[in-house]
Amino acid sequence: MSSSEWAITTERLLDFGRALTNGWDTAVASDAPRVPGEKQCKFCKAKGDCPALAKAASEAFEEYSDADQLTGEEIAEVLPQLKMIEDWISAVREKAHEIIEQGGEVPGYKLVEGRRGNRAWSDASKVEDILKNSMRLRDDEAYDMKLISPTTAEKRLTARRFDRLKEYIHRADGKPQLVQSTDKRPALAFVATADDFDDVSAA
Repeated sequence: MSSSEWAITTERLLDFGRALTNGWDTAVASDAPRVPGEKQCKFCKAKGDCPALAKAASEAFEEYSDADQLTGEEIAEVLPQLKMIEDWISAVREKAHEIIEQGGEVPGYKLVEGRRGNRAWSDASKVEDILKNSMRLRDDEAYDMKLISPTTAEKRLTARRFDRLKEYIHRADGKPQLVQSTDKRPALAFVATADDFDDVSAA
């Protein structure tokens, strides 16, 4: 039997079909059990309407309402729920947009035009022709020129020539990022410091 073939008995195949049918019937039922969570809610299109997700988010807010008073252990409990709650908040906003855009009403809210994008030439080549030929602007007046980046320089130069520039390259450190302890990247080391030395007197 080749790797592209798989043997199964008729009985097992029928059992699988029945299990699949029962699972489908349970999922589409009006009283289907809903267990919200980051993984199962990630691609769900009904997040904005889901009462189970709304309840879970509300309970999390009530239980951990005062963030300043949370202990490390409590923070560890709430962190896994944050993405789920953030997704729910985004879904509710999207649902509000959808309702109003379709002519419905969300009491106390409306859609208005947001901040407009940056100005840009609709026909850059036409403007370029006007600036250079009609208005007689010099190149340094018509164009903004800036030094190429290290990434562009590395692409354009040979390795030997680029080596001469490496001592002038600066790269900002990455900002601390909160991840689970199972992440393969090494943990940052922090030194604890006292917040207030006013009460420390000289010996």
